[in-house]
Amino acid sequence: MGKNNKLNSSVFVLIKPDAVQRGFTEAILNRLKNTGLNLVAKKWMYVTPKLAELHYKQKDGSIKYGYAPLKDIQQYLTSGKVLAMIWSGYNAIQTIRRIVGDNTDPIKCQIGTIRRDFGVDTVLRAKMEARAVHNLIHASRSDHSASHEIKLWFPEIIEEKTITANL
Repeated sequence: MGKNNKLNSSVFVLIKPDAVQRGFTEAILNRLKNTGLNLVAKKWMYVTPKLAELHYKQKDGSIKYGYAPLKDIQQYLTSGKVLAMIWSGYNAIQTIRRIVGDNTDPIKCQIGTIRRDFGVDTVLRAKMEARAVHNLIHASRSDHSASHEIKLWFPEIIEEKTITANL
């Protein structure tokens, strides 16, 4: 996929169970569509504990999701249906991150972002309740994470060429 500003970069986006359960899927999809990026693939699914672990597993084997332990992440992501997607286009990662909100804590995101506008949870509240923060949506942070996440969540897409060929 190259650099984040490459013409045809791709980004993995996940609408998480709290957004689906609260009925925000269409509103979030509309915001994503308004970016002008292309929706290349999408699928509704239930996340397994193993997929949740692999999604947040780092090269060194550690799990990275802010402060939350793996069991809390797994409980959150497996709590309901999710919508997994691949979006492609010019500057896709930066474009999506800008409208999602570039902080995992909804209260710290700018007004006008998905996490801030629809979010009702905070990291502080989640820590006090010993659980993962419910922040509605995930979006790849880099080309490297996008490539890893796309292969993990869409194993049926063998090559990145398949993704950009659909533009």
